[in-house]
Amino acid sequence: DIPIGDDSDLLRNLRAALLDLGDPYQPLLVAVREAHQVALTARVARAPDYLWDDVYARVHQALFDTFGFHRRELGQPVFASEIVDTIQRVPGVRYVDLERLFAMSPGDPTIRVEPVPTLVVPPGGVLNTRLESALARWDDAVDPPVILPAQLFYLNASLSETVNIQEA
Repeated sequence: DIPIGDDSDLLRNLRAALLDLGDPYQPLLVAVREAHQVALTARVARAPDYLWDDVYARVHQALFDTFGFHRRELGQPVFASEIVDTIQRVPGVRYVDLERLFAMSPGDPTIRVEPVPTLVVPPGGVLNTRLESALARWDDAVDPPVILPAQLFYLNASLSETVNIQEA
């Protein structure tokens, strides 16, 4: 995944090809996806006959294989249960305690989207255990309405920046 500017040659050529070869009576708008990096903190207990370094490396690889850019779709949400399941399936993992799950905008890592600071139900609240991702949609809050690009939630290839796995 790389940043693509709205005025890049790639986008200009894609728009031109779609207009030239597409249905002339079908309106068309091409927008760059809105990318968000998934970030998490989890405590993992290992089985006694496994080394922590091996389990740790396998957990990181399993997370990237499941939630990396190459495996995610536009508009696909991220569920806490998917993360726990992915980690739990790693040989040598006894149990997983997912403590934090949130997404960050790669353009500004201080911006968090759909925060889930802990997976604890607040008093009178509902447990939020997913990061919602949207397909392209209209923003009717502005006049004239504009289209908002589809969102893509994924783990960065450099997992050390966004994934904090600790031994329980």
